[in-house]
Amino acid sequence: MKEFLENRDVLLVDDEDQIRLFMRRMLTRLCPLVEIREAGDGLAAIEQLRIAVPDVVVLDLDMPRMGGRDVLKHMRETPGLEHVPVLVLTGGAPPGSEVELISIGATDFTNKPVDRSVLLARLSSMLRVQAHVRSLEERIRKLEETAQ
Repeated sequence: MKEFLENRDVLLVDDEDQIRLFMRRMLTRLCPLVEIREAGDGLAAIEQLRIAVPDVVVLDLDMPRMGGRDVLKHMRETPGLEHVPVLVLTGGAPPGSEVELISIGATDFTNKPVDRSVLLARLSSMLRVQAHVRSLEERIRKLEETAQ
């Protein structure tokens, strides 16, 4: 199962140091070749997104300075970030918030406390789909070059 993480860039965004540490340890134990970047709030996440586009973002909703909803909206409005998969972490979100999260661009979501097997399964699924999308985009690009 670790193959889905090899040579992938994961951005962990959570204001709780313990949550980021837990996820970092879990992912790097599973696959030492995964690149993990971290941000402690939404503004730091935006800065990390400017530096490099990750393969996937794990995003907390409730953070100081800028919350996860605003980060998600920013990503979906920014060229180059609009298709990056985002797994939202919810800690007691009100009923119906899942529909709102998906409507503003969340790829998937899971509850806190984070269940290891659920987190890995969701990340694996999102990264597999993303790999297929990238492959199709590359094929389209090659076909367009051939047609010219």
